Amino acid sequence: MSHSPFVHLRVHSAYSLSEGAIKISELAALSKQHSMPAVGIADTGNLFGALEFSTTCAKHGIQPIIGCQIGLTTTDGTGKGSQTRPDQLVVFVKDQKGYNNLLKLVSASFLKVDGGSFPQVDLKALAERSEGLIALTGGPRGPLGSSILDGHIDQAEQLLNNLHEVFGDRLYVEIMRHNEESELRSEEGFLDLAEKVGLPIVATNEVFFDSSEMFDAHEALLCISDGKTLHDDSRRRSTAEHYFKSSDHMERLFSDLPDAIKNTIVIAERCSFMVEERAPMLPQAGGVANDGSETNLINELCAKGLKDRLRRDQIPAD
Repeated sequence: MSHSPFVHLRVHSAYSLSEGAIKISELAALSKQHSMPAVGIADTGNLFGALEFSTTCAKHGIQPIIGCQIGLTTTDGTGKGSQTRPDQLVVFVKDQKGYNNLLKLVSASFLKVDGGSFPQVDLKALAERSEGLIALTGGPRGPLGSSILDGHIDQAEQLLNNLHEVFGDRLYVEIMRHNEESELRSEEGFLDLAEKVGLPIVATNEVFFDSSEMFDAHEALLCISDGKTLHDDSRRRSTAEHYFKSSDHMERLFSDLPDAIKNTIVIAERCSFMVEERAPMLPQAGGVANDGSETNLINELCAKGLKDRLRRDQIPAD
């Protein structure tokens, strides 16, 4: 059976809390419906859905690509401060080493910042944990996009070279087309820098909901998350284009950049890891009961504890 030439990499599942609106089961079904052999999740700041995503996709015959959207503060001053929403970078897991490193990065993004700050890591932490990971530059809201939009092209080039040094051939320049003004202003800069540095480009559609009809409901979800109203001009916004588009739609949208479509499959082929279910790792009880059973030991300890409390409180045992 032939498969589509494009796969979605940048999906926010319902585990992107108060941001994504697609359940894992729906995501796997959508991928199968559109003949996509793989699908990637890039939930914001967490890997909560990794196990369910892996097992559900496997049951549907879909290759899971585990990823995460993490906040990045660069050490050379090109990132945002910890009190504002940080620039975003997307990383995907290639193998077991990469998964272990991403777990460490996500944990560090929460533990290495002051209370109340947005979770984020710096380039040094990213460099120390980059093995086994594939990175996308983050689109207009990534560190590269921020510099381009601010007109700091030399700074953007330096940052891209820094990321290239960290990830090598595992770095892709991300191109988005949701018809947002920031995308229209920054795309030429992305393409020019990708060619100058010699990096591949990849097409993504940041998916928050399953169909365009869900747009209004998703806008309300974002308002609830941020404590704002629909009429607040300062609130976060998505567009009606942030839905799970078909492969045909994406091919038409990027007909002038066919390599950007092909590279979604290349990334899928480079990722070969999924989280597998395993039995709970419970601690062993210290000591054994008369018959060597942990269950009976717990029963004996509970009975002894009850007798001790009854005796302490002078309550008849009968």
